[in-house]
Amino acid sequence: MSLDGPKMPTMRHVLLTLSTHGDTDGNDIFPSTRTLADETGLSERSVCTHLQKAEDSGWIERSSKGTGHGWRRHVYSLRIPALALNVVQQQGNGRDSASKKTACTEPDTEGTECHAEDTEHGNMNVLKDVQSTSSVTSPMNSSKTSPASRVEKNKEHKSTTDIEALRVDLQKKAARFLREGHEKNEFIRATQPLVRGVSNGKEKSDVFLEEIWAEVEL
Repeated sequence: MSLDGPKMPTMRHVLLTLSTHGDTDGNDIFPSTRTLADETGLSERSVCTHLQKAEDSGWIERSSKGTGHGWRRHVYSLRIPALALNVVQQQGNGRDSASKKTACTEPDTEGTECHAEDTEHGNMNVLKDVQSTSSVTSPMNSSKTSPASRVEKNKEHKSTTDIEALRVDLQKKAARFLREGHEKNEFIRATQPLVRGVSNGKEKSDVFLEEIWAEVEL
């Protein structure tokens, strides 16, 4: 999903899992809520809650398949809400406007030069200036990223990835604790050792675990 998708992490997780059961157009999707609960690691009640929120927000449409006294199942179709669609269209319009600014305009009279040609000459002059300046600039002043900076960025990226993986694992554990009838405090005591490695202090780890429990308990 893109950055313009649902803001709630658990809803994104449910919808991403739901999408794996559909066709290429995002239609004719009909897994049971029990199947989605098993695949996401959430409780069936939590899956139903987030599907309802997704439908209310316009991310999915839901209909029924099967009638009478036999089996009956919900069929889902993935959709883009009007608000999110407007954001995407505005981004597309912005890219179109930027490309038009660089396009060559036709001459009004014979012999009039294309504006793009003037731009090209201007760019060549700027390039010469940059090359001239670069020839007398010390390599020590180069803007290339230092090895230390790259290592630090890699550490930050790995830390973010580890936290997301831990969140998914904790959601599965919380769902299992709920199914077995355990209380929130039991879940927090059992999982604190897993969280302390990525959070500073017991208080922050407890807050993080309480957020996980609240997401799954919905």
